Amino acid sequence: MPQTAALVAKSPSDAGNELVERAHAMIPKLRARVAETDRLCRLPDATVDELMQAGFFTLCLPRAYGGHQVPMRTLMHIVREIARGEPSAAWVVAILNVCAWIVLTLYPKNVTDEIFAKPESLVAGVLTPHGHQPAPAPKGLSGLLSRRFYFGLFSVRRRVISIEVPNPEANKP
Repeated sequence: MPQTAALVAKSPSDAGNELVERAHAMIPKLRARVAETDRLCRLPDATVDELMQAGFFTLCLPRAYGGHQVPMRTLMHIVREIARGEPSAAWVVAILNVCAWIVLTLYPKNVTDEIFAKPESLVAGVLTPHGHQPAPAPKGLSGLLSRRFYFGLFSVRRRVISIEVPNPEANKP
């Protein structure tokens, strides 16, 4: 517990401290499900439910949308604690929160109002690397991701999909 106390001391608020402690308290349950997570190749429903109930999928959401609106430092402290129990769960928490943050940053308020109208709305996405020319695909599109499975979590209700359109001018001098 000394490491947790050090993390909490660096957290910016009492609310952040409480969330870090909540993540720390989940470690035994998360560790108990590691084999099940590996067997399923995804997070067990019980883990998803506990992470949801703990509020760990709304860490980056503004309070106006029912989120915790934590600073990035607090998010990282929480993710680190969850990773001590189950790294896959920490990955999912990090990705869902960062994707929500990206949506909040890139889209106008009317879009984010619709996306986050329900507190259980989860957003996952894919960021497309830049600096390479994708191979042409049917209808000239590549990178379209249509699988239901996002980062080991079947509960995602919204998806941010990056579609890369080949640029025939990209390789010209």
